[in-house]
Amino acid sequence: MELLLLVVVFLPLLTAIGIKIIAKYLNELLLNFITINSALLSFATASGMFVLLFLNKYEPIHLKFFTWITNPEILFEFTLDGLSGVMMLLVTGLSVVIQVFSTSYMSKDDEFGEFWKIIHDEYTLTKKMLLEISDFKELMENEPANKLSIETRENSSIAVINNTTP
Repeated sequence: MELLLLVVVFLPLLTAIGIKIIAKYLNELLLNFITINSALLSFATASGMFVLLFLNKYEPIHLKFFTWITNPEILFEFTLDGLSGVMMLLVTGLSVVIQVFSTSYMSKDDEFGEFWKIIHDEYTLTKKMLLEISDFKELMENEPANKLSIETRENSSIAVINNTTP
């Protein structure tokens, strides 16, 4: 279980290195897909680790690799506690947002606009199917507080992007 910490830490790094190596062989669409999904996987893993931390009443999770220096004892280890768990969620969550927004400006681009139409069509289809299998009329209708929280954050983000006040 502790090894999942390595996914959160090293997956984005390994993805960046891998992209640098293979970028000349792949098109931009596939590269964006890989980087966004890598960030999403890192965030999902961080979320899972935070849930485990929460369920264990914030008992720190330690992953010790080796003793770097013996006297005084300096260890090379990862420790996940409540504060570092919140920071892990914040950093991985923001990396997803940055990945999406840094590429979404291309939606009106002549070359990449079609890609964003495909992404939107997939979103619309997924939303329709989720509503159909859940018998809801709208997403998160049984979670009004969470829905309001998301809408507030979205409105704030849109206001920042449009350089207006929410």
